Amino acid sequence: YIWGQRLPIMVDVMVLGHSLQEHGVKAQKVLCINEDTAQNPIANLMRAFWHFVPVTHVPLPRHLRGSEQSRLQGVYSKLQTVKIFSSGDEQQQRFLLMDADMLARGNIDDVFACGVPAGVMRGEADSCLFEPRPAHTFFYADTTMRRGDSHPPMKGGINGGLVLFEPDVATYKDMMDELHDVVPKTKMAEQEFLSYYWGRSGDWRVMHKKYNFQIH
Repeated sequence: YIWGQRLPIMVDVMVLGHSLQEHGVKAQKVLCINEDTAQNPIANLMRAFWHFVPVTHVPLPRHLRGSEQSRLQGVYSKLQTVKIFSSGDEQQQRFLLMDADMLARGNIDDVFACGVPAGVMRGEADSCLFEPRPAHTFFYADTTMRRGDSHPPMKGGINGGLVLFEPDVATYKDMMDELHDVVPKTKMAEQEFLSYYWGRSGDWRVMHKKYNFQIH
């Protein structure tokens, strides 16, 4: 999901698309491209590696609007992918949401064999690879998890740079409803939200770090 007019990000998208193509990834490569980006002439170059799906930003709840939260408009709009691939011409059984600044070093088609939702874990985790991470490992011991509560403090979560989802309209609508109660505590707003959304029920499955390797 790409938005804005920043040239480095558009170059990143082409590099990622080329790396996936170079390593023979068979999964369809889809670029959800916002209307402002699609108007840039460089967008035509990205078509060499990506199938375009036009998108527009979702309206955010009032408390998430404003200049100090301007980045949130785009990052929360990425949640649309949970709906986009659930029906119609773009319907898929699963989809892998990747950050534009990633680079494929090999074929990654086997990632789709993981259970969903799945991501590489950060923070403390005492669960087995490919198994659900227990809910209590996401939160501090004194955290009470009740649906409808404001976002509680977390000691771990998923890395939002690469996540495997199953598209579902009902899930998307529920996410949008919950955004009315969310006040992000970090700059990684959608990562924080997703960690909480499925972490409280212990549904996140542990993905191997080879799929989202970071030097740090």
